[in-house]
Amino acid sequence: MRSKVIGLAAAGATVATLGLAAAAHASPATVEVAGSSADADYPFYALAADPNPSDPTAMAIQFSVRNASNNIINMGCKQVHAEGNVHGGPVDLDGDAIATIQAVSRANTPEGFSHSEWKGCKGPVNLDMTVVPLNDWEIHGYPPVSSGNDVIPGYISGPAGAPLRANVYATTGSSGCSFEVEGYANGSFDEGNQTLSVNETGYTGNLKVVVAGGGSTCLGLVGDGNAANFEGDFVVGDDNAANTKSGITHFFPINVY
Repeated sequence: MRSKVIGLAAAGATVATLGLAAAAHASPATVEVAGSSADADYPFYALAADPNPSDPTAMAIQFSVRNASNNIINMGCKQVHAEGNVHGGPVDLDGDAIATIQAVSRANTPEGFSHSEWKGCKGPVNLDMTVVPLNDWEIHGYPPVSSGNDVIPGYISGPAGAPLRANVYATTGSSGCSFEVEGYANGSFDEGNQTLSVNETGYTGNLKVVVAGGGSTCLGLVGDGNAANFEGDFVVGDDNAANTKSGITHFFPINVY
C-alpha cells in the first residue's frame, strides 16, 4: 500500500468533546503488521537514538516547561528505548489503540531491563534525572480514514483514553527535584520510515506538570500546573535480535488503512 502518515494530535479537551470512549459512530480501519492483518498483538522495539554521542547537550528527547515566571526550563534525554505491542487486525478509530507502549515495573530501570528506559537524562541546572512512565501509553488513530486521506489525526494517551503519566526526578545533585507529567501528546507515525514522532509543542496545556502538594520543585524552577512540551523521534522495529540499543535494522513494517 502507499505510504501515509498517522498524525497523533489532540488535547484532552478534544478527546472529551468527541467522546472517543463512547463514540456514536464507528470508524473502522485495519492495522497491518508485516503484511498480516490478523487480529493479534505484535511485540515491537522502538529506539530514540542519541543524535550525537560526543555532544552531551544533544538530546534524542527534548522536554521543557513554561513556568509561572514565563521562563522556559529545558530538559532532555540522550536515548530512550521502548517496548510494547502493535495491535494488528480490525480497529475502531473512535477508541481502539493502534499500539501500546508498556510502562516500566520499577523505579530505576537498569541496562537491559524490559519495557522502557530513558538514558542520559538532564534536568534543570544540569541535574541528572530519571524518567519513569507510570502507566501504559496508548497510540490512537483519529477518524475519519479514507483512501485519499494520507494524514490520520489522533493522540497519545494513557490506558482507555486517560492521561499518560510519567515520574521525573533527580538522581544526583538534588533530592528536591521531583514531579509528574500528565496529559496527552501530539505526534505522527510515518509509515515510510517507520518512525513515531512525538511533537507536543506550543505549551498548549495538553501536558502539564503535577507537583505533589502543589507549589514548586527543582529549585523553584518547575511548578505545579506548568504547561509542558515533549518532542522526539522513535524508530519502530519488530522484537528481533537484530534490533539493539545501537539501532533499528529490522522492521515489520506497520501499515494502517
